[in-house]
Amino acid sequence: MGIATGNSHYVDMALYGTNKEGKSGFLAQINGLFSPDGFYTEGPYYVRYAILPYYLFANALKNARPQLDIFNYRNKVLQKALMAGLQQTNLDGAFFALNDALKEKDYTTNELVTAVDIAWDVFGKDDALLFVAAKQDRVLLNKGGMGIAAALSPEKKLMASFPYRSVEYTDGVKGDEGGVSYLRNGKGNDLTTLISKYTSHGLSHGHYDKLNINLYDKGNEILTDYGAVRFIGVEQKYGGRYLPENKGYAVQTIAHNTIVVDEVLWKEANADIKDTIAQLTLLNDRTYYTISSLIQGPAKLFLTRSGASDPSFNLRHEPAFIIRKNGTGQSFISVLEIHGNFDPKNEFSIGAYSAVQEMETIQNDDNYTVLKIILGSKELLISQCNAVFENHKTHSAGNLSWKGVFSVRYDGAILNK
Repeated sequence: MGIATGNSHYVDMALYGTNKEGKSGFLAQINGLFSPDGFYTEGPYYVRYAILPYYLFANALKNARPQLDIFNYRNKVLQKALMAGLQQTNLDGAFFALNDALKEKDYTTNELVTAVDIAWDVFGKDDALLFVAAKQDRVLLNKGGMGIAAALSPEKKLMASFPYRSVEYTDGVKGDEGGVSYLRNGKGNDLTTLISKYTSHGLSHGHYDKLNINLYDKGNEILTDYGAVRFIGVEQKYGGRYLPENKGYAVQTIAHNTIVVDEVLWKEANADIKDTIAQLTLLNDRTYYTISSLIQGPAKLFLTRSGASDPSFNLRHEPAFIIRKNGTGQSFISVLEIHGNFDPKNEFSIGAYSAVQEMETIQNDDNYTVLKIILGSKELLISQCNAVFENHKTHSAGNLSWKGVFSVRYDGAILNK
């Protein structure tokens, strides 16, 4: 309103806060809500939500107050925020479910159409943005939108897929409040993404529990994060808003694929085991997945399902696999394999069995953890230092020596060079 009416008083309040002291307002939010990498503190789902007002106001300021040079502010953090948000999506463009996330939202939403079109004009042509714009299949009637429309001519050859890559984003204003890493392997529709989350809380939409891992393979969710307990727009479910379980189950450890203290809310089957390797093989979209877990001493296995005792049917009914042990200082060691192929038309499977033959803890104490895993006829050795985290230090444990925090050897060859 201030820009449209030429009222600099309003614009100054919007930029620097009501008192114009800089402790609140637009610039303070840009300073406080993004890490230097562009990671938005509430996670990728909410950068989708926030990117619209940031880009609309910044675009207006570009014209009304060019001296601010707003799109270069904080080393182009708004550009980094957009690209970081796009990197944190699945093959279908859906944002990864960190914190209170709805899994249906993707980069074709109106907020991302606005941001992509403005970014094309402000930051220049980008084939990655063009790939996203083609999926969005619509543009704004502005300079950036017209430029994208012209670039998406019939003869234009787009990249085959979005350029996903392995990346770590730090969290916090200074990048020192944890972060999230995305390890990727493969290309196109055969992409595998492993997520490790160790961010800060994430404000009002954050979840307390961290150190979870999530796995996406060929676009499918294999190890899941629950996201939000919400039925958006479904009036029978609290008017389509967040449900009470969003502050209960959704933020509890059990919803986040990590170590859980205490016991749970859904048993379908259980078994008692001792000193063995527990293996569970799943078939998902014609690909096999096997989880092999080293069981040292007695333990219980549970097959469970979320929402099994939910009288209001507010929770999604999703299966889970739980290993339960009693004690202190426990180590949980598991191998997750992606293997094989199932062909239902021709009625055969290839590579349907796990390659894990043996798992052994060679050393596990305050100083070092050394694991040996036999995969078929090959040996995988994983060693890590638990006390010193400097990359230039050399360590020795048993017959092994390595430089840096950890080492991975497969069939005698060092993989982490």
